[in-house]
Amino acid sequence: MLISFSIENFLSIKEKIVFSMEATKFKSDNLLNNSVKLGQIELLKSAVIFGPNGSGKSNLIVAMKKMRDAVEGSLKNFDLIPFKFDTIYYSEKPSIFEVKFLYKDIIYRYGFSIRKNIVVEEWLYYKKNKFRARENQYFQRKYQEFINFGDFKKEADLIKRENKTREDKLYISIVAEFNGQISRNILDWFNKFNSFSGIHSNLTPFTLDKISNENQKERIIDFLRSADFGIIDLQEKNISFDEIEEKLKNDNLPIDLIEEIKQDGGLKSIETYHHKYKDKKFIGLEPLSIGKESDGTKKLFELSGAIIEALDNGEILIIDELDNSFHTKMTEAIIRLFNSEKNTNNAQLIFASHDTNILTQKLFRRDQIWFTEKDLYGATHLYSLIDFGTRKDTSLEKNYLEGRYGSIPAIIELEYEHE
Repeated sequence: MLISFSIENFLSIKEKIVFSMEATKFKSDNLLNNSVKLGQIELLKSAVIFGPNGSGKSNLIVAMKKMRDAVEGSLKNFDLIPFKFDTIYYSEKPSIFEVKFLYKDIIYRYGFSIRKNIVVEEWLYYKKNKFRARENQYFQRKYQEFINFGDFKKEADLIKRENKTREDKLYISIVAEFNGQISRNILDWFNKFNSFSGIHSNLTPFTLDKISNENQKERIIDFLRSADFGIIDLQEKNISFDEIEEKLKNDNLPIDLIEEIKQDGGLKSIETYHHKYKDKKFIGLEPLSIGKESDGTKKLFELSGAIIEALDNGEILIIDELDNSFHTKMTEAIIRLFNSEKNTNNAQLIFASHDTNILTQKLFRRDQIWFTEKDLYGATHLYSLIDFGTRKDTSLEKNYLEGRYGSIPAIIELEYEHE
């Protein structure tokens, strides 16, 4: 489970900001399932980030994805953009990423700093999830100099003979390639650290893959049925390349993409099935292409595979604009699923939102709510509702829209003149 994530000097984020999933002492008697106590630490199952357009919500989520990308690959073509509105930060200072997480009853703290796609520093600490446990260090890197401690010395020996460490690749990733157990633990956790856009999630192929398994297909159908979209069944449909070749060319798709579709033999599509009636009597099922469903239906279908997998495997699901195309009640239902007893594997949901209808203490603890805003110099700041000492009976939505928590757009009047 994620404990905290911090980022410095990345996109609109200038100085270090820290996002935490660690529960505070401010509890809610009505939301006992919103957190879980594991050893000496209590962690939240969900969190929401509010803020005006352009305040940096998306950049925080992009930073989380960037960290995973860096761990899983090379930095050679890593598109890293430092804070542009301060010349010192942009041209001289590194971007710094750090994550703290619980994995197999060990608390790890791993981070690195990067400048111009070169690793400046990298570090890994750990401690047992026990009362008064001390944090110990596994390794420290500064450019191409490495100091290894304790059990990590054995893992370091795996690559010393090969001289495989490069300046544009993270040490933890290289050691993991040689099957170092500690480093494999770190990468295994990052495989569960999943960040997506709620507008362009690109999760359809993932969900389609799940539907090829009959058991997973039934679970996705049940999931969609519970959303009251009127969907009774789903069927995968294969569309041959010959059927769509002309349309692909007319749509001006890149030649290499068309060739890839041709090599695959075509495309896969989904048809939903709904009840069909005559004179109010049921006469069968009517197929409908998923592309003709509502935006909300299509989006829930895309996300369904990732939501089910996160709950099954205790993963962290991070979604920018989760509520895009969703009715408030749908967004609430997804949140309540993660905050319920059904979430037995302690999956976590983190998302950015503009839907103030969900800004209520009936749904969230106060420590689950975060805000972003920009200062006069274009830098993003992140803070928690806890900072405001809010009472249990406070109307959070009302206070937020009145500007009591900041983090709202300063729109005076939109200018418009007739020609």
